[in-house]
Amino acid sequence: MEAERRPAPGSPSEGLFADGHLILWTLCSVLLPVFITFWCSLQRSRRQLHRRDIFRKSKHGWRDTDLFSQPTYCCVCAQHILQGAFCDCCGLRVDEGCVRKADKRFQCKEIMLKNDTKVLDAMPHHWIRGNVPLCSYCMVCKQQCGCQPKLCDYRCIWCQKTVHDECMKNSLKNEKCDFGEFKNLIIPPSYLTSINQMRKDKKTDYEVVFDVTKTPPIKALQLCTLLPYYSARVLVCGGDGTVGWVLDAVDDMKIKGQEKYIPQVAVLPLGTGNDLSNTLGWGTGYAGEIPVAQVLRNVMEADGIKLDRWKVQVTNKGYYNLRKPKAVYLFYGTKDCLVQECKDLNKKVEKSD
Repeated sequence: MEAERRPAPGSPSEGLFADGHLILWTLCSVLLPVFITFWCSLQRSRRQLHRRDIFRKSKHGWRDTDLFSQPTYCCVCAQHILQGAFCDCCGLRVDEGCVRKADKRFQCKEIMLKNDTKVLDAMPHHWIRGNVPLCSYCMVCKQQCGCQPKLCDYRCIWCQKTVHDECMKNSLKNEKCDFGEFKNLIIPPSYLTSINQMRKDKKTDYEVVFDVTKTPPIKALQLCTLLPYYSARVLVCGGDGTVGWVLDAVDDMKIKGQEKYIPQVAVLPLGTGNDLSNTLGWGTGYAGEIPVAQVLRNVMEADGIKLDRWKVQVTNKGYYNLRKPKAVYLFYGTKDCLVQECKDLNKKVEKSD
């Protein structure tokens, strides 16, 4: 037989063959992770678009999160989750793959009930299972809830009362909800339904929660016109600019002749300066050191104070006694607040000069 021809060791052809293998493995080691990363990002983008479509059509206030701040379990599959979506209105928390099921299975908090006379007189609890607040206690046995590392126990999204799985009875499911400690800060859905039925000529749909990033505050404040005179209180979470934005809407209510419905405005300082909040006694800033429940108690117990609206015009003289354009500033607050604002404004003018 004729001997098989093979390249001799150390020949140029064997070196080229080895170099080809090295180049191939190098390309695979470099391109494969890039391809996998690109594929994963593409799939993630598709999932995000899919969730956004669900969010847009849903009555829930869904929000994405990359990391929950406390141990969280999906309300659909009951699995422990680190990231997913939550409803900032009713408190549902789900895995990103269970959003569609949760949206169909669970009903969100209703601002206005449907035209059902049986429900208008006695509104039952709206129970959500799992992820109850820490240090909450069962309304039946008075023992702590949410201690087990799993999806367990129930919470009413209106009165915030909690109850164990084993303590939940049919009588509790149909029990009338009294809206809990903060009932004076809650507009019952049955009330808006009754008002809407009385206004046969001009009915309004309040089934969707107001989002001030998309809707001006003046539209949300029109809810105050459905309440008794001088009974509404509004908590503004933001800085001086956000508070001024809401107070401008309050001025618009005065122009429309709605003085009797104007709400009292409380402030949760989340801005940088927070001068108005500090002057009114709400503090210079908020970083979560006070529980939200205590903030709401402060809103209910706070005394009302009238604010003045100040209009300041600043004009700088230019060369040859020519005046530069005027700058107009609007201030809300007491006299002390105005003095501090003018000092800060004077410093800005001096720097600009």
